[in-house]
Amino acid sequence: MQRRIATWKVGYEEDGSVPKPVRLWQNAVHSHGIYDLEVDTAVLSTEECAEIIRKRLEEGGPFSAFKQLETIS
Repeated sequence: MQRRIATWKVGYEEDGSVPKPVRLWQNAVHSHGIYDLEVDTAVLSTEECAEIIRKRLEEGGPFSAFKQLETIS
């Protein structure tokens, strides 16, 4: 929500809840729960996240999330 507010100057609903489109999007993109790497952007800085991602790419595979997602219908 902080990124949404910083980028688009829109945020929470008047009652303090997360807007419905944001909730629906988060549920849709994360419902599978299959990832090759996770970073906590609420705790880590942009630079820290980028460094974790860089290290993971340098280490190489196996990367299997996309292959697993292909099998989900």
